[in-house]
Amino acid sequence: MTTGKRLLGKLEPFAEKLTGIAEVHRLAILYLLLHDPMEFRDIVRALKLPANAVFHHIKQMHTTGWLKRTKIGKRVTYEVNPKAFKELQEALPDTYITRELTKKA
Repeated sequence: MTTGKRLLGKLEPFAEKLTGIAEVHRLAILYLLLHDPMEFRDIVRALKLPANAVFHHIKQMHTTGWLKRTKIGKRVTYEVNPKAFKELQEALPDTYITRELTKKA
């Protein structure tokens, strides 16, 4: 088990990544996109928030690596980036929950 400064150094990059979802609207976007990729306008409709607010949250989530963006013409689709969850698992490799998740996979 890692402790002390080594533990903090190991987790600091991921703590910064978590700021990308550490807000209720961002968690709602994550929830929606964990079900299916969605176009921006559909996310706005589902959340019943102003487009500029949704754009702000999506931009932060994309910047911190939680979302992938695909643009075809004028349509922009967002989906969850599985790599973000993999990074969480890799940041906590020696924990009970990670071992349990790996065992069931």
